Amino acid sequence: MSENGDKPLFDVSSLADGMVEIEIFTKNDGRLARVFIFPETAINIAQELTQAAVRARANGEAK
Repeated sequence: MSENGDKPLFDVSSLADGMVEIEIFTKNDGRLARVFIFPETAINIAQELTQAAVRARANGEAK
């Protein structure tokens, strides 16, 4: 859960072969996408999503 009680923006879990699985969620629709990527890419995506969420909130685009 996020700090305001919404569903998580993303969930990253490790896989046995070194890849990671990311499930991207929306507040209203549940899981939107599931992808398998390298850990470094997962970190970059998490950082970009966090920055986008901060920008959206600062611009009044997100609640």
